[in-house]
Amino acid sequence: MEHIDFKKLANQIMFDLDAQEQAELKEEFDILQEQIELLDEIDTSDVEEMVYPFEQAMAYLREDEAHHVLSQKEALGNAAAVKMGHVHVPKVVKS
Repeated sequence: MEHIDFKKLANQIMFDLDAQEQAELKEEFDILQEQIELLDEIDTSDVEEMVYPFEQAMAYLREDEAHHVLSQKEALGNAAAVKMGHVHVPKVVKS
């Protein structure tokens, strides 16, 4: 497998990694890579593909019924800032 620069990837997603964290991440990644390679070695040529893990569909979920619905006023009651009927938060993405 090609070398992965975890420091560069961390910077792209705005994480700070020290040398120890980089080493730990690399070690965990190598273990995961080995496990994936082991799974790739399993012969699944005679295994039928499946969409659902059970023979019969399981329909045990309850119906979705609304019991107590908040009004917009109640929902926005504790918001620090409201603008045009929505919670207003400061911009968090750098451009």
